[in-house]
Amino acid sequence: QLNFIHSLDSKTAATYGDAVKLFSASAGGRAGNFAAESAFLSEKGIGLNYTEDAPLTRGMAALMTARYLNLKGSFMYLIFKSERYAYRACIADSLMPGDASELDKLSGPELLELMSLISDKKGE
Repeated sequence: QLNFIHSLDSKTAATYGDAVKLFSASAGGRAGNFAAESAFLSEKGIGLNYTEDAPLTRGMAALMTARYLNLKGSFMYLIFKSERYAYRACIADSLMPGDASELDKLSGPELLELMSLISDKKGE
């Protein structure tokens, strides 16, 4: 796990697979392969329908975050449940910057920072 975090800290572009591994661990899943961790997140209502190597966007990470934390900071997110409005909900909860776009790619360090903010929000 430490090797994964260390390698993620130096990645200029995180992938959906990286997010799956971190969200799965945070939600109490057992470490495994991408398919097993994706299935676990889908059961929890957190997973998305992307391939492991898909570049991770702020919108993708925001939707996973909003589902995981059950965010309610955006009225439009409560209606549409889309990446765009999940990003707005994350901005409202100070989890993501308001001066970026949901289409921006996340780096490894940005994903680790997001997971740290999520842990703080959950009180872990």
